[in-house]
Amino acid sequence: MRTLIIFTTFSFIILSSFGNHTYISTRNKYTSSEQIQKAKLIYHYKAVANGLADIYIKVFDDETFELYFRSLEDNIEATYHGTAYETKKNIILNFTSDKPILEALFDEKFDSNNAFKVISDSKVSIDKSKPYISLWGIGCEKL
Repeated sequence: MRTLIIFTTFSFIILSSFGNHTYISTRNKYTSSEQIQKAKLIYHYKAVANGLADIYIKVFDDETFELYFRSLEDNIEATYHGTAYETKKNIILNFTSDKPILEALFDEKFDSNNAFKVISDSKVSIDKSKPYISLWGIGCEKL
């Protein structure tokens, strides 16, 4: 379980992640009732078994995503977040906080099925019709 609490002048927001679901709880000083929304997982890519890294991308219906990366060789671990939206053919990921070097993670020389395109240093387009993508040279299946 991961929990993030954000305080603002008039309210606070709690984001909790349990498995495939993210829960958003908000409370403000004007109401005593609590609203809970469940962000549903709509796309999930996960690395196939390998000895190099654990990687996944989860895209939620609240237009957010999470990319998790853990190198098994160097014991380096990172989680990236941002906004996501769909076009007719693609999922667009926009990294909003810390961001990886996208050309290294989404290396087009390993993209044999043309599943993604790096648009800028903070934005990637993924073809949602493809059954897998290659991240850091590792095949990730669409679940």
